[in-house]
Amino acid sequence: MTAHSTNPKPTIGLLQTKQAHKTDFHFDCQRTHSLTLIGKTLKVEGKTGTLALADLHNRRKIPYEAKGLGHIDRTHTALNTELISLENDTLIDAVFRTLREKNFDFNASFNKRKDRGFAIEWIFSVSLGFEGDHQQLYADCINCLRSLYPNCPLVYAVIHYDENEPHMHVIMVPLVGNRLRASEVLSYKGAYRWRLQALHKILGNKYGLTLKTSLKGAIKKRAAEAVIEALEKFDVRSSMGNIWPAIKSSIRNSPDGFLDPLGITLEQLVPDEARVISQKGMRHG
Repeated sequence: MTAHSTNPKPTIGLLQTKQAHKTDFHFDCQRTHSLTLIGKTLKVEGKTGTLALADLHNRRKIPYEAKGLGHIDRTHTALNTELISLENDTLIDAVFRTLREKNFDFNASFNKRKDRGFAIEWIFSVSLGFEGDHQQLYADCINCLRSLYPNCPLVYAVIHYDENEPHMHVIMVPLVGNRLRASEVLSYKGAYRWRLQALHKILGNKYGLTLKTSLKGAIKKRAAEAVIEALEKFDVRSSMGNIWPAIKSSIRNSPDGFLDPLGITLEQLVPDEARVISQKGMRHG
């Protein structure tokens, strides 16, 4: 495994050069990488989405994967790196031991559902071509996850180098109080954006990462106006001259890429909604 520099040149940053009374702006477009984080519930029983299957896949114990079939490159499997080890446990053993240590009541009626999610499997990946240190990046991602959900133990983490691009699987026990609340922690509609923003805010400058956005509707309109207002404060209108109307039109069509360089956050665009999402996410911790 080859480690690369963890301080790549910052990307998509707004640069300012003052010459007499003239201010010139341009964009450094090398900052093009972003993190992706998806999560899924793991159950104890079933044919798919179980702790046992996740254990077999993540530790390369599924027979056809062990033979290098499918998308697994067995010549790189030895590079796979566990950041949180199970030691001699199975994943199920580790999850249940953690629950016992937390005095989890297995006999409570609300904890007996057969489809109960006993864990969340988070999958972190960075966009293609990232030349930084994957292991350091993903170690920092683990620290971020712990800070976002401090009361949800992490029992296993592994980086896979034997697939298309290095990515990391992290297994979390989704405890909220004395209950397993996998769906609430995942919060598919509410917290997805909040989590990504938090990751990029913490790790963006260190690794040259920019959050990719896809805004629609009222939020997109607010974003465009916020970008135009920010640029006008830098007197970009006079600097750009006759092409300023075309630039404004482009911004209104796709304001997403301007937000991070200008320091415009979701909280500034939709403060009430963002506050609810953030508070909800922190309660999950």
